[in-house]
Amino acid sequence: MITDLDSINKPGHIIGITAHNENYEEIKKEFDKKLWHLIKYDKLSIDWKTSIIGKIIYAYEAKERFLEYNKISEKRIQVDCAILTAVPNEWNQLLKCGLDWKEYTELNDPTQYFYSDFEKNGEILHVMIAKQSQMGMAAASMLTTKIINKFSPNLICMVGIAAGRKGEVELGDIIVANESWDYGSGKIEPEEGTKGIMFSPEMHQLSISAASRELLSRDYTDILYQIRKKWNARNGMEVARDIKIHVGALASGASVVQDEGLVKNYILPQNRKLLGLDMETYGVYYAAQNASTKKVEAISVKAVSDFADPHKNNDYQHYGSFISTQFVLANMHALLRNNS
Repeated sequence: MITDLDSINKPGHIIGITAHNENYEEIKKEFDKKLWHLIKYDKLSIDWKTSIIGKIIYAYEAKERFLEYNKISEKRIQVDCAILTAVPNEWNQLLKCGLDWKEYTELNDPTQYFYSDFEKNGEILHVMIAKQSQMGMAAASMLTTKIINKFSPNLICMVGIAAGRKGEVELGDIIVANESWDYGSGKIEPEEGTKGIMFSPEMHQLSISAASRELLSRDYTDILYQIRKKWNARNGMEVARDIKIHVGALASGASVVQDEGLVKNYILPQNRKLLGLDMETYGVYYAAQNASTKKVEAISVKAVSDFADPHKNNDYQHYGSFISTQFVLANMHALLRNNS
């Protein structure tokens, strides 16, 4: 009756108990087919009672956990935009960007989230920020997936710093990753006739939407001037050079690169219009474009802090984190409207 009649309200757990030996094995087979339990009562033992009590305790705890999770889901905040970072310098600039952040924590999730309302010209957006547990595409992809599943944003922005390609960009310029890929994806094999190895790349390039690319290709001279002016007013480091914005190719890899030869010989041939390198963008783009719950626009905005060579300039790490964050905040409302 339980299995055959749709009108019956089917219980979540079923335990049968009997003291009879007649047809026990035959009936137990029917129970086993449905993963139900059939317990043999024995007045000389309490094993049957222990099994039932153990099952009841497990079912109760599972139900309590389910109800607790539902309460958490009901209390979750909904955000319009999530901003992600990978390293402490970038995170600190987000925390100090001028918004009134409130911390949000969730059971069994070690990620630190902060959220705030962001008003501009009377329009209020709900914004969340979060930092990866470590650098790299895997951590970026995992954090992006968690945020999409938990908070359902319409826009995800990655901010921070990147290595630039010398001659194409300058220190302190902003790169908007129009396209990104994993430059380490491919095949490594022995090079015939030598003791060396040969790398054959296999690009899987992901791009931002045409609407975002069009918006971010506009003239932002005034906004960028105000951002630089704001930095100079707040910090001891005086930056005289104007910020330029470049919309183009930003490749991602698993390592920090300090070798111009590696860029020239292995990465540049994959895309002759390469502007820079980072360790996260492709992971964010991949997670956003392959999300199972909803379509999310992801945009990576990175500032150039070095040229992927041994001569790294740490001064530009703080500056780059600041200007990339401020540029995203200045254009967040427009980006959301553009992709709605």
